[in-house]
Amino acid sequence: PLRRALEDEAAGVPLILDADAIFLTRDRRFHGNAIITPHPGEFAACTGVSREELLADPLPFLRGTAAERNVFILFKGHVLLIVSPEGRMGVVDGMVPALATGGTGDLLAGFCAAIAARMRRTGKGFNGFTCAAAAAALLVKAAKSPALRGKFVDPLEIAGEAAVLAGSAWL
Repeated sequence: PLRRALEDEAAGVPLILDADAIFLTRDRRFHGNAIITPHPGEFAACTGVSREELLADPLPFLRGTAAERNVFILFKGHVLLIVSPEGRMGVVDGMVPALATGGTGDLLAGFCAAIAARMRRTGKGFNGFTCAAAAAALLVKAAKSPALRGKFVDPLEIAGEAAVLAGSAWL
């Protein structure tokens, strides 16, 4: 399945990689149609940079890797960083405790995939930076929902809030 997905990415199909798939493709140069969504530990394991060095100043490492591998990076943390292969950078201020819940990274990758599919279906083409930024913004906005404020949050509840937000925006 991964080999086929990599072939599809080379042919122009958007590809979103998270978790082990990031590590399995750590030496691959993409064709500009891929987004990887690592957290600091995943990024450090794939690049060999120490987690401490990475967190002290992540942008040079993110920009270097994005350019070298021709990939969009959506770096997960208390602040979400988006870096394009050309060096464009965006910041989405997460600062929401609910985003530290296990499973929210899976949501983020899923949001990227859904947005990428929608971009492709509308015929406007895939823009990895816009896709990653929209997914990050949707995740943060959903996690900040008044319905979730002040309680333990399950990622499914964040997904539900995101569905409401995305559904109203796409209608």
